[in-house]
Amino acid sequence: TALALQKINDIAHGILHTLESLEQEEAKDTVDKQPISNAPTVYLAETSYDFDEERNQIRRELEAIGIRVLPEGDLPIRNPDQFREAVHDALELCSLSIHIIGACRSVGVAGSTDDSTRLQNQLAADWSKEHTIDRVIWIPQDLIPEDEEQKNFIDLLQNESGTQSNA
Repeated sequence: TALALQKINDIAHGILHTLESLEQEEAKDTVDKQPISNAPTVYLAETSYDFDEERNQIRRELEAIGIRVLPEGDLPIRNPDQFREAVHDALELCSLSIHIIGACRSVGVAGSTDDSTRLQNQLAADWSKEHTIDRVIWIPQDLIPEDEEQKNFIDLLQNESGTQSNA
């Protein structure tokens, strides 16, 4: 577990570095830049149960340094239209999205064959094609998918450029 905590700490520091870089670039792009009154906002995608604690730790660490983390509550998985709208509304406020991929599938979204992790990644990839948002997709090197569907999703993430948009 010490190795896992170190990796999570490394991810959190990497995210902070990315956000600081984004703030510096934003400041360079604006001549009369007003002081930043709001902290950066990050979309931290829901993940499967095997990485819930790591996701919660990343949320705590980001919030501890003043970064707003969305979504702030549970996503409406019982209604696919509301789910997509909630993810879209959150991404609209963010400069970075983080996607943690686990060994198993996450909770399913009603009316869809895809789980919430896969849908959030796809929505963020689509959003990033037309809007300014960077993305982090983290898949542990030693991850062994629990089923064929998750294996296919991980293969897609690693080999399909559309799923990697701005990641």
